[in-house]
Amino acid sequence: MENKKTLDQIRVAVALDAKGKIGGGADGGDKIKGFPTMIQNNGLLGALAYSVEYDHKKNKYKNNAEYNMSKFAVEYLNKLKLNSYSVTGEHDIENPEALIKFLTECQPEQFRRINAEVLAFLNYFRRFAS
Repeated sequence: MENKKTLDQIRVAVALDAKGKIGGGADGGDKIKGFPTMIQNNGLLGALAYSVEYDHKKNKYKNNAEYNMSKFAVEYLNKLKLNSYSVTGEHDIENPEALIKFLTECQPEQFRRINAEVLAFLNYFRRFAS
């Protein structure tokens, strides 16, 4: 019999793995607590768009901490699929840019579920990273 994990177990496992791997923002501050608020204020697509802004002159993401948080959110969504809780159907999401593309094409119900799962994951992530 398969030992299926709960959603909370998956959230915690990814959050613990991500702990300490985010880095500070441009001002050196702790960005983890602000990212869920950014999603609530600007929407998931707006927050993801901010996180993937790329500086082609410097060859790096402008908002590295937010990009890293977005990468761990993608990792979390993929872990859900591995544990039969998929919110992305049969799709594997490679990175935050691919998540943005997926979110622009999915059904509204699926979008809301993904948004809720990302926020639930980030809630744990905030607790472990602070």
